[in-house]
Amino acid sequence: RGGRGRGWQEDTASRSYDGEAEDRRRQLAAALAAKGYNKSVFEAIAGFDEDAPIPIGLVTALVQMIDKEGDGAVLIFLPGWEDISKVVDSLKSLGCPHWLLYPLHGSLPTSQQRGIFDRPPPGVRKIVVATNIAESSITIDDVIYVIDCGKHKEKTYDAEAKIACLLPAWVSQASAVQRRGRAGRVQAGVCFHLFPSALFPTLQEFQLPEMVRTPLNQLCLQVRALELAPAGAGGIESFLLKAVTPPGAKATCNALDLLLHIGALCPDESLTPLGRHLSALPMEPQMGKVLVYAALLGCLSPALSVVALLSGRPPFLMPLEKKEQADRAKRSLSHGEPSDHAALINAYKGWRDAYENGGPRAAADFAWRNFLSTPALHMAHDAIGQLRNALQDSGLISPDTDRVGFMDRHANQWGLTKACLAAGLYPNLVRVDYQDSQRGTGRAGRTKFFTRDHGWVKLHPGSVNAPGEREGSSYWTHRWLIYGDKVKTQGGDFIFDSTEVPPLPLLLFGAGDPFCPPARGRLLTFLPSGVPTRASPDQALMLTREAARLAAVVDDSCTSDVTRERARAQLGHLKERLEGSGADEQANAGDGMTRSIAAHADPSVGFVMEVLRQNGGSFGMAALSGLIKRNRPDLRDAMGPIRRWVDTNGDMFALGKDPQGGHGGAWLITLRQERSFEALHSSERDSTAMANRDSPPFCGVEPWVYFGADLLTAKLVEDVKLAFDRVLQSHMQHPNQCITKHSESLLDAVAFSLIEADEAPDDISRAQRGLQAF
Repeated sequence: RGGRGRGWQEDTASRSYDGEAEDRRRQLAAALAAKGYNKSVFEAIAGFDEDAPIPIGLVTALVQMIDKEGDGAVLIFLPGWEDISKVVDSLKSLGCPHWLLYPLHGSLPTSQQRGIFDRPPPGVRKIVVATNIAESSITIDDVIYVIDCGKHKEKTYDAEAKIACLLPAWVSQASAVQRRGRAGRVQAGVCFHLFPSALFPTLQEFQLPEMVRTPLNQLCLQVRALELAPAGAGGIESFLLKAVTPPGAKATCNALDLLLHIGALCPDESLTPLGRHLSALPMEPQMGKVLVYAALLGCLSPALSVVALLSGRPPFLMPLEKKEQADRAKRSLSHGEPSDHAALINAYKGWRDAYENGGPRAAADFAWRNFLSTPALHMAHDAIGQLRNALQDSGLISPDTDRVGFMDRHANQWGLTKACLAAGLYPNLVRVDYQDSQRGTGRAGRTKFFTRDHGWVKLHPGSVNAPGEREGSSYWTHRWLIYGDKVKTQGGDFIFDSTEVPPLPLLLFGAGDPFCPPARGRLLTFLPSGVPTRASPDQALMLTREAARLAAVVDDSCTSDVTRERARAQLGHLKERLEGSGADEQANAGDGMTRSIAAHADPSVGFVMEVLRQNGGSFGMAALSGLIKRNRPDLRDAMGPIRRWVDTNGDMFALGKDPQGGHGGAWLITLRQERSFEALHSSERDSTAMANRDSPPFCGVEPWVYFGADLLTAKLVEDVKLAFDRVLQSHMQHPNQCITKHSESLLDAVAFSLIEADEAPDDISRAQRGLQAF
């Protein structure tokens, strides 16, 4: 409170302001002047920025002011770990020997947090710097002073962007009152709120319900499984609209699309056999799918440990003073694998081995040396037992000890566990783009990470894959990561819990086309314009009729918002496919590519020539650049700017707009047939290359997820994909029946292929032996 000043409020309010802003400033000036505040107070409050970062200097100054008053502990509420670290560092820099600083956060070891409940000796002040965990979960009875920044980190869901958000937000009125109540639980206390009192009435009365702050995947599945919603499309949405605070139409649409994508729901919103089992498991549907695949392929135990640890408290601790040591311990637990999930598996396995061989003391020592939370590991151990019981109750695994061994026959094969994680977490996929070296330096180039929906993202700093020492191609064997969660923060979009995966699991277990059941299981092919499609010409009529039906749904104002939103998304998907579905020239065989590359002095020219030949003589420039970058990054780096490369090789290629005007007038690279065939093998241009016009040199599951493959491998992958889906569906429909010997042989052949593919770079042909065994 400043000194009393007369007349300042009239001078301030007499300035020219527009409309309501002028009235508010006049009212504020009059109110403050009546209470005896001076002009500087008015300017500070009038200029208060609700979006400004936490005022670390103000928090520090308040603690210094409190220290001049009476005894008593101080409790400071801050949004997250970053702010806690800044405040603790700022207070430490003052060098007050009679202060005991206690950061309070869920990632800190319990041993560092026990002292907050102890009363300090006379003359020593305890200062607790905490998140909202101290709001109601615990009570520190000697707190006299509370400093409330007024914000917390709240996890919300952005339905439009399809991403979880963890951003600072203003607390509710109820939370502000609760924080004030932390001051003086057993004696009189004082609370300092670091926001104007005029802001308090504008805060939400209570925190928003979880239904409107989180994805609805599991909720929608449960609503259908419990038969709470009317049958048919739109039934789930109509039920959720009955809630006191119903979720948005877009959030419901996103959840239904994901459940359709992973095979849990049919287009009419009825449960599939897989969805019926997933609804019985107490976890997110994607994690439940991981367990279903792991039980079939024989690596259930490691999958259970991953799911249990991700479902509870994080097991990895981050002591404030030993963060680098904790990071090194976590990386060592990954055993050199670019995988956070591998670190989780090895952490739990090491802890259990120590417990079984040396008892509780040995297990506690292992946890202490590796910065692991013993309570979190105990909770995970209990959860694993509960998950096993849930799987047995649903009939997915047998209590028979012989069959239990069958479920873990490949438990030590990490490549197979990765494949099951990919099956469940797909489409949570990240592309790894690395440079082997920075220009002009000997250092490894920067690695970038790309997602389809949000472009470039970052790996969380706590990940074993976080950028740092692990850069360039020497670290990455494959160019794809699956991940558990993607969160938007102040620092950008971050990926949590990532694992590198080879292409074969994505091709075998990728969800395929969720909107067109006849095409499920078919791999993508590429048309001459560079547009990927699963549609063959004989499906064009069916797709055209389906597009007309969806257009009618979109235009029907009587249809629910969610149904129209889903129909709009499906219509866009079908239109993209119809643009190229009538093309009668698909790509040629992939084995000709090797001959072309070997026949030309410049391997990039040979590679591009063969791609164009196998795709009717032309290919979209942007799509071609992406294909080369993903499958032959060495060639793409050597080519430089793609337009300049085409001009340099103008005797072989031409660049021009799509003559049909389709695909937004995309630029096409066209092969100059007469020169290119002379430059290559004139004797081979007729028979072998033209005999295989049914398969592309690339295959994939989405327009941005594709890999090089020859004709034999592409057909093998598609056949095995369809056969595996039949075994899966049969097991889902008759879970209590034993798997037949024939199906067991197929599953082992698939497992062998996945294990073999994981040990090689992104070359699908390395898995041919296992696929041919099928």
